[in-house]
Amino acid sequence: MQVLIAHPASSSAQASESALDREALAEAYDQHAAFVFRLLRRLGVLESAAPDALQDVFLVAWRRHADFEGRSSSRTWLCGIALRVARDYRLERDRSKREAVDVELSAPAPSPELAHEQRQALQRLDAMLTKLSEVLRECFVLVEVEQLTAPEVAELLQVPLNTVYSRVRLARASVLEQLGGVRG
Repeated sequence: MQVLIAHPASSSAQASESALDREALAEAYDQHAAFVFRLLRRLGVLESAAPDALQDVFLVAWRRHADFEGRSSSRTWLCGIALRVARDYRLERDRSKREAVDVELSAPAPSPELAHEQRQALQRLDAMLTKLSEVLRECFVLVEVEQLTAPEVAELLQVPLNTVYSRVRLARASVLEQLGGVRG
């Protein structure tokens, strides 16, 4: 049996670097977890799977933190990871074709009526978003729901800026058309 013994200096350097990494990840989680969770939900991850997807996003961030070059904000970087994780979850859900129970858990509301109205509004939004193609949905959610700028979205999705504007315009038109059908 071969035993590897680390040099004490390198061991302590690695330990302090690992502690810094843990602190940075904990800080990123504290700052961005709510945003990433909302983004995952709006990108089609079921409520029942969203906590696992959120954990997957931060596991990827932990594993890939050395690849983060700082060319964008950590929020934008996490957003890119969340996009890929959401795609994987939607593909798995589509592949399995099984019905998952999507229990809507919401924050405590001042009244049952308000909580019911909020749940219905989120369900309507989710229903409208599911009717959009994946590329339109991603652009619409990032720009309209999560308030990222079009240049940030273009960089994140690695598409031309005018493509983002076009996709958002098409998605808005579709959502407005759907709203007309709901109200009409």
